[in-house]
Amino acid sequence: MIESRPEFDKITSFDEFNKYYWYRDELSQICKSLGLKYRGTKQELNDIIEQYFKGNLIKKSSIKRNKKRVEVLTLDTPLLECGFSFNAHFREYFSTLTEVSPFKFTADMAAAWRKVKENMI
Repeated sequence: MIESRPEFDKITSFDEFNKYYWYRDELSQICKSLGLKYRGTKQELNDIIEQYFKGNLIKKSSIKRNKKRVEVLTLDTPLLECGFSFNAHFREYFSTLTEVSPFKFTADMAAAWRKVKENMI
């Protein structure tokens, strides 16, 4: 018989939390409801919840950056300063540059980019 999962607010330890399967969207909602950083991979969100149970609150960033948009991209364009995001504009640029069509960003690329931006705060 499968034990039904309790509501998150009834769970008292990370070990208990870890006994159950959680979808990424559920982890994100839990983090958001606790005022914690709620964007990232499933593993990153799981780590944030583990830290929550240890008493270390990983707050979401409250700093909003002004988005700049560079019209002409080159290999010398600093990604941190040009408004880089994982969108069609940059997919098209990297597709042309790498001759890979369609160019797709990977989850690892997104995770690495988040870490770079977090370290800039």
